Amino acid sequence: MNERPSPADRDRLLADAYHDDWTSGPAGALASRAARTIRRRRAIRRLLATAATVAFLASGAWWFAFPPRPTVGVAASARGYEIISDAELMSCLRDQPMMILTSADGQKEVIWLDGS
Repeated sequence: MNERPSPADRDRLLADAYHDDWTSGPAGALASRAARTIRRRRAIRRLLATAATVAFLASGAWWFAFPPRPTVGVAASARGYEIISDAELMSCLRDQPMMILTSADGQKEVIWLDGS
């Protein structure tokens, strides 16, 4: 009498005892509702993971297709001019003759002397 049933015998005994509840009773309804909920949550999780992956890949493709512009150019275009050093100015001129005149209103005007 002190002998315990094996796990297989215990499972068979429980299945025989509650078989009707699991097929048509409230326990079966609870189990099927729980299974539906788990399947729905798993499908939503897969959908969200797929959408996040697609969004990440699209943003990466966008980043490489249209790289960001440097912010220095934006500031220079907003001002209408760009501040450069004397060395940059001399390298841009490359021994080209030019004349800088001051107009009557105080504005500087650059005239290129190209010899033509």
